[in-house]
Amino acid sequence: STNPVQNKAVKAALDSKSASGHTHAMITNSMLNIGGANNAASWVRLGTLVSGGDARSALIRVCSGNGFNANAYQNASFEIQIKDGYQSTQSAAKACGVTVYRINCGTVKVKVIPTTHNTYVVWVYLPWGYWNGNYAVYGKYSSWVSQDLRQTTEPEGTGADTAYYDQAFLTSTVAQANTLTDSGWVDVSNFKADISSFSQITTSFRKYGDIVFIRGRVQPKSNMTSISLCSTASTSLTGITPNHSVKGVGVSTDGLTPFMVNITTSPANSVILKGSFSANKIYDFEFSYIK
Repeated sequence: STNPVQNKAVKAALDSKSASGHTHAMITNSMLNIGGANNAASWVRLGTLVSGGDARSALIRVCSGNGFNANAYQNASFEIQIKDGYQSTQSAAKACGVTVYRINCGTVKVKVIPTTHNTYVVWVYLPWGYWNGNYAVYGKYSSWVSQDLRQTTEPEGTGADTAYYDQAFLTSTVAQANTLTDSGWVDVSNFKADISSFSQITTSFRKYGDIVFIRGRVQPKSNMTSISLCSTASTSLTGITPNHSVKGVGVSTDGLTPFMVNITTSPANSVILKGSFSANKIYDFEFSYIK
């Protein structure tokens, strides 16, 4: 105002507002309620989002879980990121992409159904018989209208492309993780050594990922100093050849006579025992190496 008296009055009013006590109840209690599962898993329609424009993202954070009896394991949460996509021709098809981050709720599902290029109906599937919870909406968006509806069947409509990511420390599942292949123990049946010279002779391999385990037992009928057990190529197990010579140790069953085990690449893939082997004495070995 150009009127100094009016300016003075406005300033006094503003000063009184800023100096007075006040709370932020609408901020600290900004989460909305969801609840009322009657012993049945449900699809819940949270509401309808109008995006803030191309490349703008909204985040919906849902806190719930399997029951609510003050047990920590009943707590679960997941976050839904809805990112508006660029379109040269605006339509509901490919209007947005959805990413879901889940903690302690690996069977939760999300279905975001675009109805126009910038308007999305948000459904979540809560897989528990009894739950209550809250959710909040953040980010850059034009509007959000809550619509607490529920049904047991999946809602009709084409959902946006959705990716799920789970927290490994709770679910032990990570999208990029690879399951290690375990061959199990594979017995060698074709030996380079003359098996008639032994009372017993066994060797077996096991490959777990890039870790190879080998074990064996020999009982020679006569004194020996070198035993060429087998060629790894003669087994039904493939991919166990080390990149370089590997040495291990074994010992007689009475624990008094150690010996050396050498897995070599030259001669090709041989397993050779070196030591002082007495007739009729039993010798065992077992060790592992990285392929």
